[in-house]
Amino acid sequence: MTFTAIFPVSDLSKRRRDSSQFGWRGLYEIVPGFALAVIAIVAVRLLDKEPSEDIRQDFELSRL
Repeated sequence: MTFTAIFPVSDLSKRRRDSSQFGWRGLYEIVPGFALAVIAIVAVRLLDKEPSEDIRQDFELSRL
Protein backbone atom coordinates (compact mmCIF):
# COMPACT_ATOMS: atom_id res chain seq x y z
CA MET A 1 0.00 0.00 0.00
CA THR A 2 1.42 3.37 -0.99
CA PHE A 3 1.26 6.74 0.72
CA THR A 4 -1.04 8.18 -1.95
CA ALA A 5 -3.45 5.27 -1.52
CA ILE A 6 -3.85 6.13 2.16
CA PHE A 7 -3.69 9.92 1.76
CA PRO A 8 -4.94 11.01 -1.68
CA VAL A 9 -2.76 14.10 -2.12
CA SER A 10 -3.96 14.87 -5.65
CA ASP A 11 -7.55 15.17 -4.42
CA LEU A 12 -6.49 17.65 -1.72
CA SER A 13 -4.64 19.83 -4.20
CA LYS A 14 -7.74 20.04 -6.42
CA ARG A 15 -9.87 21.15 -3.50
CA ARG A 16 -7.38 23.84 -2.49
CA ARG A 17 -7.62 25.45 -5.92
CA ASP A 18 -11.42 25.46 -5.84
CA SER A 19 -12.52 28.81 -4.37
CA SER A 20 -16.03 27.51 -3.68
CA GLN A 21 -14.69 25.68 -0.62
CA PHE A 22 -14.72 28.97 1.26
CA GLY A 23 -18.48 29.17 1.05
CA TRP A 24 -20.43 32.35 1.57
CA ARG A 25 -19.25 35.08 -0.85
CA GLY A 26 -15.76 33.63 -1.05
CA LEU A 27 -14.96 34.38 2.58
CA TYR A 28 -13.32 32.01 4.97
CA GLU A 29 -15.75 30.32 7.32
CA ILE A 30 -14.40 32.16 10.34
CA VAL A 31 -15.29 35.64 9.03
CA PRO A 32 -19.08 35.21 8.93
CA GLY A 33 -18.89 33.12 12.10
CA PHE A 34 -17.06 35.93 13.90
CA ALA A 35 -19.56 38.51 12.66
CA LEU A 36 -22.53 36.42 13.82
CA ALA A 37 -20.89 35.86 17.21
CA VAL A 38 -20.38 39.62 17.67
CA ILE A 39 -24.02 40.27 16.76
CA ALA A 40 -25.17 37.61 19.26
CA ILE A 41 -22.97 39.04 22.04
CA VAL A 42 -24.27 42.58 21.47
CA ALA A 43 -27.89 41.40 21.29
CA VAL A 44 -27.67 39.47 24.55
CA ARG A 45 -25.89 42.39 26.23
CA LEU A 46 -28.63 44.80 25.18
CA LEU A 47 -31.51 42.47 26.09
CA ASP A 48 -30.13 41.49 29.49
CA LYS A 49 -31.05 43.45 32.61
CA GLU A 50 -28.59 45.49 34.65
CA PRO A 51 -26.95 43.69 37.60
CA SER A 52 -28.38 44.38 41.04
CA GLU A 53 -26.64 46.68 43.50
CA ASP A 54 -25.60 43.68 45.60
CA ILE A 55 -23.81 42.11 42.62
CA ARG A 56 -22.11 45.42 41.82
CA GLN A 57 -20.84 45.75 45.39
CA ASP A 58 -19.48 42.19 45.35
CA PHE A 59 -17.74 42.94 42.07
CA GLU A 60 -16.16 46.11 43.43
CA LEU A 61 -14.96 44.28 46.55
CA SER A 62 -13.39 41.55 44.46
CA ARG A 63 -11.44 44.08 42.39
CA LEU A 64 -9.58 45.35 45.46
